[in-house]
Amino acid sequence: MGGGFGANPYPDREVVAFASTTGDGAFRYACAEAEPPDSIQARGKAAHRAFEVALAEFEDQRAKILLEGLDSGKSPRAITRLLDARTELWAQKTAERIEAGYHCIPLSGG
Repeated sequence: MGGGFGANPYPDREVVAFASTTGDGAFRYACAEAEPPDSIQARGKAAHRAFEVALAEFEDQRAKILLEGLDSGKSPRAITRLLDARTELWAQKTAERIEAGYHCIPLSGG
């Protein structure tokens, strides 16, 4: 399963990886097994496209949060805590949406 992408935390799934469209490495997904087997790659690719769209939108939101925090005089620590909380929530909701739509779980690291 998932040749060469590091440890697979989901042994009942195949790990697939796709290069980032921004050139910043690769993203991995643990996809549920299916018939025909090549549908795993297709679902993984669709999950990757959806994830990259969501990530680009979230990057814009993070920049807005950062600028608004700086403009309002919030401390760097307060801005960081807010960004961390929003990132955690975004990651959880995005993983749930990707899993529900494509039966693939985004994994960290490439």
